[in-house]
Amino acid sequence: MEDVSINVFVPENYPFDTAKPKELTLRCSVEATGPYQKEILVGNVKLDSWQENTIWPLNRIKKDELEMILQQAWTKTGDQDKCHKILELVQQLDTSNKYVHQIEKIKLRMFIKEKNYNDAALLTEKLLPVEFEVFKNAKANANYYEFYDYIIAIAGNGDVQKSTELFNQLKQLKPDLSKYNNNAKKHIKERLARQITDGYRIKMLMQSLFAAGLNLQQVNKIVGFDTLQNEETKWYVPEQFWRQKDPRVIKQEAYKKKLTEKYTAKPLKEKQMVLSKCKLKEIIYHGRIPEVKDHYFFVIGRDLHDFLKGYKSKGQVGRANRIQISNNIKNTKLKHEIIYNSPEGYLWDQCIEFIMSEFGLEAIESQTTETVLIAEYDGSQLKDYRDVRCPAIRGTTSTPGMIAFRTSPGVSIRSALDTLARDQEMMIVNNTGIEDKTIITQEVANFKTAKGMELAEKWYKDNFGITFRKEQRQMPVWIIQKK
Repeated sequence: MEDVSINVFVPENYPFDTAKPKELTLRCSVEATGPYQKEILVGNVKLDSWQENTIWPLNRIKKDELEMILQQAWTKTGDQDKCHKILELVQQLDTSNKYVHQIEKIKLRMFIKEKNYNDAALLTEKLLPVEFEVFKNAKANANYYEFYDYIIAIAGNGDVQKSTELFNQLKQLKPDLSKYNNNAKKHIKERLARQITDGYRIKMLMQSLFAAGLNLQQVNKIVGFDTLQNEETKWYVPEQFWRQKDPRVIKQEAYKKKLTEKYTAKPLKEKQMVLSKCKLKEIIYHGRIPEVKDHYFFVIGRDLHDFLKGYKSKGQVGRANRIQISNNIKNTKLKHEIIYNSPEGYLWDQCIEFIMSEFGLEAIESQTTETVLIAEYDGSQLKDYRDVRCPAIRGTTSTPGMIAFRTSPGVSIRSALDTLARDQEMMIVNNTGIEDKTIITQEVANFKTAKGMELAEKWYKDNFGITFRKEQRQMPVWIIQKK
């Protein structure tokens, strides 16, 4: 069916920007179970014919022009000057005072944005009675979320109990639906119920309450359920509150507290390291000992062989697949901790060397003939790293091509190639000429198995102009053996 709906495109600085757009660019973006896909260009529409001072088509568009201008004001509540400018214009044009309440609500949102909760609470007292009348008369268009700024203002000003009472009052508040049939009533009631349980709006309310300085207990009290235990809302709870309830974090904090007590009483000498058994169950946990100057802990709970593969000599470039472990070294399960005093900071490599020393091991440099992957670059323009996406969009992290990890600052070509080397269990020689620290992506995929390598070859070529070829080479390796 042909789309004959009407869309109104409003310029960002409307109504103050008098420039006439020359074209509209239409883009489409799709969300999936995985990373977002890059926007797809649909096409461009040339705008070469303008009708000056055309009457707003009220017979086809229900909102009038002042409502469109107010919508612009809502988007500018974080920019006080622009928002006030728009509101002043609306007040001049709104000769019937039709939009007074809306204007005041936008001012309330501005107070909240600038965390001026005292003035927001005062304005709330003025606006709330009107809001109840608006809700009552809104009928099918009634929304509980219209009250959320009032809840935020009151709670942000310190009265969590009053804010809780207002939220509970919403649960009993019903619009006049007498003119609607049973199916319509059911649909409207279900929509409203989602707004105070697990819908999008309740999640936004939670975020605003946390931004206002409320803790988890206070937010839970207002909304009436444990937001951290709810599958829909738990992802909107700040990490600090997750950590407070996480049994693993509780154990970590208790562990660090004991270390603080022990090494405050008896600190290590500078550069001293000690190895001992550890009951804390962590694969790798490395950090500072709180309140003890230059003291660090390194908890290791993994197989010895896996741990030793992280070894790096002073002359070694890269870590991936450069380590071989002698067959006569037993693959002991490490359940240890290293405590050390280091004015220089973290000592990852020295910790590995210390474990080797304690277990009577050493690393010997050698040469071996290996099939390696040679990475080469065709010189084409690299994409903006923020536009690079993993090849698969559906599946789990074990699915070849699905995102394995993501980091906003970006991933360097050296790190990306090292990850591919580990996935394929092959050495990769970087002959691209691209500086190792160059950021090329925010996302790195799982490229394990033959299917993973097939996807990797296409991904590297399409996004970076990098190709791979196999070659037999003499390569340096470090063999860890008993002394």
